[in-house]
Amino acid sequence: NLAGQQNVKNAIQGTSSFEIEVGTTVKYAVKAGIPIKDEAGQIIGAFTLGYQLDHPEFLDALKESTGDEYTIFFGDERLNTTIMDKGERALGTKLDPKIADIVIKQKKEYTGKTKIFGETYDVAYKPIFSNDGSTITGVVSSAKLMKSILRRLNNSIIAIIAISIILIVSSLYLVSRFIKKNIKLPLENMVEVSSRLSKGDIEVDVKVNSEDEMGKLASAFNKMIDTIKEQAKTS
Repeated sequence: NLAGQQNVKNAIQGTSSFEIEVGTTVKYAVKAGIPIKDEAGQIIGAFTLGYQLDHPEFLDALKESTGDEYTIFFGDERLNTTIMDKGERALGTKLDPKIADIVIKQKKEYTGKTKIFGETYDVAYKPIFSNDGSTITGVVSSAKLMKSILRRLNNSIIAIIAISIILIVSSLYLVSRFIKKNIKLPLENMVEVSSRLSKGDIEVDVKVNSEDEMGKLASAFNKMIDTIKEQAKTS
């Protein structure tokens, strides 16, 4: 049951939305939801799409692009990171308590120097807020031995969101094309054929070339038309 997800709630209420959400099966993800409406404009469902923030490729690509180290915290725990400890990603380790107090409890950004596994970094931390802005659900950070990190972090976050939106919009377009081609147009064809049959025109057939349920329905429809034609010849 996805009704608890904020993007699904928003979609069912008629609003498209895009947020970073906490989940049960998927801990932390960028999610989007849009309402699905029938021809009368009534909301009959929701389309939701998401990207899990624990995928390592996500941050590795940023590191390769900028040279910075990146971490996404779920609460104060490292959910995804490019920082290595003893040859492995430092997953499950905790945020420095002093920084956690500033970023999570005080809900402020933090920039400065800190030690991470014995190495000194210039760092920037930004809190990730819940949908209503009341609580902090996580933290995103950038670390490098250079200044002006916060500006670069902001640009990286904007790039992440922009890419995510492009991917979501592209997916929605493809879904819309699929629904129109494989469901809407075949149904309209069958409605037109039914209308002509009701007026006595039996020189019709349903043109659907597929092997899915819609194709089976069209095949059954054409068999019914053939039966009507045979009965017309013998009568």
